[in-house]
Amino acid sequence: MMKSIILCEGKTDLILFSYYLYKVCGWKSLDKKEHKADKKRLANRLSTMKTSYDNQAYSWYFNNDDILCIYAVGSNSLIVDGLQQIIDININTSSDNFEKIVVISDRDDEMTEEKIIRDIGDTFNANNIRFGQILHNQWNVSNEYMNMEEALKISLLPIIIPFEETGTIETFLLNCRKDINASEKLLVENCNSFVNEQDSNYYVHTQYLSQRGIKPKTKLGVYFAIVSPNRTYDEGSRILESVPWEEYVNFRDTFELLNGI
Repeated sequence: MMKSIILCEGKTDLILFSYYLYKVCGWKSLDKKEHKADKKRLANRLSTMKTSYDNQAYSWYFNNDDILCIYAVGSNSLIVDGLQQIIDININTSSDNFEKIVVISDRDDEMTEEKIIRDIGDTFNANNIRFGQILHNQWNVSNEYMNMEEALKISLLPIIIPFEETGTIETFLLNCRKDINASEKLLVENCNSFVNEQDSNYYVHTQYLSQRGIKPKTKLGVYFAIVSPNRTYDEGSRILESVPWEEYVNFRDTFELLNGI
């Protein structure tokens, strides 16, 4: 009976990872009506995560007797706060701790990977949980730590995306679409150029595109407005879940290690 958690930045990430884990690994949402009995059966194992901001959310999933939380903490600056919540739950709970933790973040700049891994290590160290080293895109196992006189370990997987360039989850998804064929790659690049051109207009930039991370979201939105115009007014989750992401090599390769949850 394993208990795991994925910390990610926003609700887009939560939607995508829940979709992938359902399609590839068989994880099912405990919020579905058809799984009401399972939610009741597993209720005493489900921890409560903090949602102080509108862009924070979490959902629980199950696969037989294993349970998984996907927690959108709101931004990469709140990852440490989310991680501390997990540690507090583990330290203050006599049983059924989180055994596997995945941290997935956007690669905002060239220093993001180093900073996030350092922040993760510092947070564990401050709570007397030690890792010999923490490597990106690998499962890392802590040294034993004591909880209620029991020796425990944590497995940790940090993933910073995209791997090869700075950007966000939306950048990564558009790169996946580029892999379809040369024409689709050109379409993505033209959508990106259009948004960049609009952003060069002072009025557009200051009124609509100045917020951190909004340009990649806009680029993804423009792309879907062209390839799926009849769904423009759908909720973002319905549009994202309409794409068979698990069939894309880049998507599968990037999140392959999530299969280890």
